[in-house]
Amino acid sequence: MKLATKTFDSITRLKLKSGTTIEIHKIKQDNGNDQVVIEKGTDRLVLEQHEISDFITLFKDFLESV
Repeated sequence: MKLATKTFDSITRLKLKSGTTIEIHKIKQDNGNDQVVIEKGTDRLVLEQHEISDFITLFKDFLESV
């Protein structure tokens, strides 16, 4: 099994009012693809390069509707 080399471009940690910590990682793989990984405890959401812009649009719409 060949493992891909990954470079963490940035890691952002958010602490919610509830005390829960959420980490957001931007990862660039050696093949040039980007990923965004959102972690809360042991739960993880991985967005591949083609999913990132759709997620950002959805999240922006959500924030503007509040």
